[in-house]
Amino acid sequence: MPREPQTLRKQHYVASRDPPRWRALPCAVIAASASLLLYSVTLLREVEWGDPAELCLQACRMGVTHPPGYPVHTILGKLMTLGFSSPAVATNFLSAVCTSLVVGLLAFIVCGMTRDRFASFAAAIMFAVNPMIWRMAVTTEIYNVSILLLGLTVFGLFAWHRRGSVAALAGGAAVFGVALGCNPSNVLLVPAFAFLVARSGRRTLRSLLLFLVVAGGVGLAAVGWNFCRAGVEPPLGTEFIPTTMEGGFRYLAGAQYGTVRIRDAQFYVAQNGRQAVAFATNTLVLGILLGVAGHLWLWRRKRILSWFLLLVFAINIGYFTEFNPYDFETMVTPAYFVFAIWAGLGIHATRGLQRQSLRVLVRAAVMAVVIAAVAVQLPPRLERARSTPVTDFVLESFEVFPRNAAVIAGWARLTPLLYHQRVHGLRPDLLIVERNEQPRHYAHGTVTCCSDFAAASMGEMPVFVDEVTETMRERCCARCVGGGWYLLEPRDAEGAEAEAETETPDP
Repeated sequence: MPREPQTLRKQHYVASRDPPRWRALPCAVIAASASLLLYSVTLLREVEWGDPAELCLQACRMGVTHPPGYPVHTILGKLMTLGFSSPAVATNFLSAVCTSLVVGLLAFIVCGMTRDRFASFAAAIMFAVNPMIWRMAVTTEIYNVSILLLGLTVFGLFAWHRRGSVAALAGGAAVFGVALGCNPSNVLLVPAFAFLVARSGRRTLRSLLLFLVVAGGVGLAAVGWNFCRAGVEPPLGTEFIPTTMEGGFRYLAGAQYGTVRIRDAQFYVAQNGRQAVAFATNTLVLGILLGVAGHLWLWRRKRILSWFLLLVFAINIGYFTEFNPYDFETMVTPAYFVFAIWAGLGIHATRGLQRQSLRVLVRAAVMAVVIAAVAVQLPPRLERARSTPVTDFVLESFEVFPRNAAVIAGWARLTPLLYHQRVHGLRPDLLIVERNEQPRHYAHGTVTCCSDFAAASMGEMPVFVDEVTETMRERCCARCVGGGWYLLEPRDAEGAEAEAETETPDP
């Protein structure tokens, strides 16, 4: 029997069978396993400053986190703590596992789109050693869980777009609802997902309603956790608590952060410049070129998918770049995920280069960049993983404070202090509040202003602060007691003299 011509066999294979996605599985498993090994070796053995300590604390206590609330992370973190002796290691490992799964999913998606194993593996590993991604993967963060859920949503909607499977659409919608419970700001991406569903051309209105109803229902159920638990374990570091309708809306909107504040042009120029530098650094520079090439490659072949990814990228990086949180650079994780897909497509696009030497050069450059990124980052990350500066600071600080003292600390120091107090039971006699002039709510009551709290408490208990604000300086004297702490005392002649000595520069 004569053999079928090669070209006809290839055309018949592509037409009769969608690209065999099971072939992408080994590549995805290897990429995820390699990244998990890397993250496990460099995993922090303690809580970090600021948000990570608060997220770990609230996971242990099943409490409510700072706005806009991250109940899915809290529940998953609590489940992880059941298998570890150290809650900090448990929630840090949750980040490592979720990030590794994102790396594997990224390789699976790119390999399914291109059937190019090298391109998919290289793009996934470049994402894994991205300095920002690596940093978040070894400590407690919500963005790792969030991007995993968003990645699964993208995977489900890609399957819906390709095959029209209602199960894929409903599954993707349900996962997106869970993603809303992990990070409510993901609601900003609804237009992008709605665009892909609407442009797939399969019962457009019915499909769109199905996606919105399922995602909205699951999302509301997840976010409802904040309202149920806020009265028992109120969120830290927030001006509004979701115990009333108004407080709930302000809490979910992050009103205290000025999310809709309009600023001058100079701010936006500086903010975009910072984001551009951070993005180029974190994508290892070469990723920018590959990402642009991959976007153009997809644009010529799958215009709808190209528009969809572009919308996700533009909405995510556009909003959080113009928004002004102190950690805005870490809030654009979905944009990095999209760019990693484009980078994988860009690596695959080099197969179309006529000169083989150029193809080999590009792939060699990718491998060299990945090796260099690991070589540069691994030593300091190993050193950080073996040290415990946060725990050392907390224990030294607890030695400074006398019994029944009040402690006023900025957010970065407040959360590890509270973590060790409430999780490990250290120094339960201390009253610890945030150094903030805005109202803050605690289980023991509401502090309307830290300066007023300090002035009112000085006659009843020793008051310590990690940084003396101008308002405090006007109302009391500060004496340095070591460890980065100041003892606040009533302003009188003796206190003024002590303050003058404290402020005298060291010759």
